[in-house]
Amino acid sequence: MRGGSKKTSLTHVQASDTFSLVNGALPLLRTDPSRHGILQPISGCGEAQVGMDVAEGCAATCIHCTGGLAGDKYGQPTAPVVEREAGAKVSRELEALAGVGRRPARIRLGVVSDPFLPDPKVLAATCEVLAAAFDGGVPVEIHTRSMVPEAVLGLLKTHPHMVHVVMGVMGMRDSAARVYEPSLPPPLGRLKGLRPLMAAGIPVTVRVEPLIPLVNDTEADLEELFSAVAKVGVKRVELAYLQLTPDTAKSLSRGLPRMHREMLKGLFGQEPWRESPQGTRKLLPRMLRDAGYERALESARRVGLYASVCATVDPDVKGARVCHRALGDAPVVPAARKSTPPVAATQQLGLFKG
Repeated sequence: MRGGSKKTSLTHVQASDTFSLVNGALPLLRTDPSRHGILQPISGCGEAQVGMDVAEGCAATCIHCTGGLAGDKYGQPTAPVVEREAGAKVSRELEALAGVGRRPARIRLGVVSDPFLPDPKVLAATCEVLAAAFDGGVPVEIHTRSMVPEAVLGLLKTHPHMVHVVMGVMGMRDSAARVYEPSLPPPLGRLKGLRPLMAAGIPVTVRVEPLIPLVNDTEADLEELFSAVAKVGVKRVELAYLQLTPDTAKSLSRGLPRMHREMLKGLFGQEPWRESPQGTRKLLPRMLRDAGYERALESARRVGLYASVCATVDPDVKGARVCHRALGDAPVVPAARKSTPPVAATQQLGLFKG
């Protein structure tokens, strides 16, 4: 372990500070009585993994963000507050967890805030955390919508067997990306940026999220996206439809044109708010999601991709599964499903055509 620090005391771990996970109750570490540890249990992801962000806040302005980080004013980024001594904290907590037989199966880096934002302090903290995880023998799953910086890529190449990169994209239409993710790199650039990772033997997954009716879930959109994914050499994709949180609803109402805002209001209007391990959520109508996922799974299959529906986001969808990304695992090929009539390109919202 780095830093040579003493093991963190578990004196302040209370019975209420646990989540029931597949591999048992994983304690939330506290380095002092007043705060939780930097590593937090993630509920619903199928194994005892912990998650963390290297910063509070995010300089990206994604209006679909379920973490409420789109800023108080649409288009105005939230300046990230970087976790101080993040690597040292991770080292201490991993050592303490190992000491009580609860070493996590993996660390998910980038639960809410993107770890690859073009901020020197964010990137330095990301490298510290990666080094601490590698030293502690714990694999890292990195969730990002940004390009992988060269400095970080060099570090990842030293431990390709301990890393999995999950790249988020909405689709290939820059017009939609400019509305929903105005400060992020274009989708095609993100996909091409995965090639150096794959060349180094680092597993990658493309997470298609959020899928939005008539914006990026038409037959034409899905075929364009999955063809591009397959062309860069990625084999695995995950699918998740848009879900509303109270914060997401506010940012969408500020950032979307009226026509599209009213369309989403109509789709979500009759759906109930639900409590989940991830907080208060609204899901799109079940029938709509079922049909869209069937279209997407069939479209992915046609170009040879392994596709799955994220059960954490859509636990009620038939065939959804928890995403198992144990490094080296063979992908699971979804069973053939009855296809549904495609949504014609002419039915797509005019704002996002072309």
